[in-house]
Amino acid sequence: MGTAELTARLGVARRLRDEAEHDWDSQARPEQREPAGEWSIFVLFGGRGMGKTRSLTEALRRRVRMGTSRESALVGATAADARDVMVEGPAGVLAVCTDRERPVYEPSRRRLAWPNGAVTHVYSADEPERLRGPQHDFAIGDELRAWRYLAEALDNLLLGLRMGADPRACFATTPAARPELRALLARPGTAVTRGTTYDNLSNLAGPFRERVLERYEGTRLGRAELYGEMLEDVEGALFRRAWLDRARVAEGPPGGYRHTVVGLDPADPGAGSEQGLVVVGVGQDRDLYVLVSEGHRLALGALLGRTLDLAQAHGATVVVERNHGGRALLDLLESKMSERGVRVPYREVWASQGKLPRAEGPALLAEQGHLRMVGQHPELEEELCSFTGRAGERFDRGDALVWACAELAGYARGVGEPAGAAVPWSYQAVAGGAIPWAE
Repeated sequence: MGTAELTARLGVARRLRDEAEHDWDSQARPEQREPAGEWSIFVLFGGRGMGKTRSLTEALRRRVRMGTSRESALVGATAADARDVMVEGPAGVLAVCTDRERPVYEPSRRRLAWPNGAVTHVYSADEPERLRGPQHDFAIGDELRAWRYLAEALDNLLLGLRMGADPRACFATTPAARPELRALLARPGTAVTRGTTYDNLSNLAGPFRERVLERYEGTRLGRAELYGEMLEDVEGALFRRAWLDRARVAEGPPGGYRHTVVGLDPADPGAGSEQGLVVVGVGQDRDLYVLVSEGHRLALGALLGRTLDLAQAHGATVVVERNHGGRALLDLLESKMSERGVRVPYREVWASQGKLPRAEGPALLAEQGHLRMVGQHPELEEELCSFTGRAGERFDRGDALVWACAELAGYARGVGEPAGAAVPWSYQAVAGGAIPWAE
C-alpha cells in the first residue's frame, strides 16, 4: 500500500470517527429532539444541566446541514452567554460540529460562517433593537428566563422570521413564572417538551451533581430547577408573582439611589437554613429596588466577608439581625473590618415578632408596586411567593429583605427632609420589631 493510499484511508477513518462522535441522532433523548408535526415555535423546559443548550445547537446544526437554513439567528441572554455558552462552550455550535461542517466564528462581525455558505448571526437579548429589521429563516434562543428585555427581544426576533418556506424558532430555558413566557406558550403553533436534571445525570460532573442536588432536592424551587416545572403561586402566600412582575425593571432608577442597604439574615446553616444576603436601594422616586439576592452556607467569618464585599461594592449600610450570633456576631464584624482596614456603617436589629408579621410590610410594598426587582431573582422570589407563615417554611433571603426594607423605610419617607413626605407602610408593619433609629 502506497503512502497516498494509506493517507487517504487514514483520512476516511478519521472522518468516520468524527462523524460517529458527533452523531446526535444516536445520543439525543426524546425530549431533546424537535417534535414531529406542524409547529412554528418549540420550547424545551428543562432542569439545570439537562442538555438544553446542546438541543438548541444541534437543531441549528441539523438545519444548516440539510440546507433548510441559510440565514439564522443565535440569541443568548447576554453577549457573553451567546459567545461563551452557545458558540464556544462545551455544548456550543463549534463543539457539536464535525471538522468538515464546523463554521468559522467571526466575533467582530457577530456571526458564524458555515462551509456551505449559510450564515448564523449572533445576538444578545440585552440589545433587542439589533433584532429589529434583520430577517431569518431559523432562530435559537437560550435561557429565556434570564433575558432582561424578554418581551421586546422575543417580539423583534419572531417578527424577523420571514425568510424561507418554513421559518421556525427553538428556545430552551429553566422555567420561570414570567408573563412573557406564559404568553409564548399560549401562542398558536407552540410545541413544548420537558426534561429533568436527572435525565442527564450520568453526563454531569460529580461536584455539579452534589452542589445542585443538595441545594434544590426536596424543595419547591427544585421542581423548577431540577424537574423543569412552571411554578404557580401558593394558595395563601403573602406575595404574588404578578406583583413582582408588574413592578420589575431591567435597571435601577434614573438619578441613582438615595441610600443602599445590605440586609443580612445570618441563619444557622447547620439547621438546613440559608444565610440570606440582599442588597436594596431606595430611588429618588422613593421606591425600593432589589439589586442582589444571595443565599449561602458559610462559616460566619466568610459570610461577614461577603457581606462587606457587597457593602463596599454598593456603598451600602449593613443591617444585621442579631438573633443568630448576638454580640459575638457584631464583634466578628468589627474584627473583619479592622483586618481589611475599612469602615462600613452597620445597624443591628432584633426580631421580636414572627416571620409572618415581619413580612407583611414588604408584601404591602410589592402589592402597591413600590418594591421593584431589578432583573431576575428566582430563589428570593420563590421564597416570597411560597411563604404562608406555616412552620418549617424557608424565609432566609426573605428575612434579609425585611431588614433591608425596614432600614430604608426612613429614607423613603424622608426622615430629616421637609414634612409631608410619606410612604404607604408603617415601621411596625415593615420591621415587626425593634428598629434602633425608629422613634
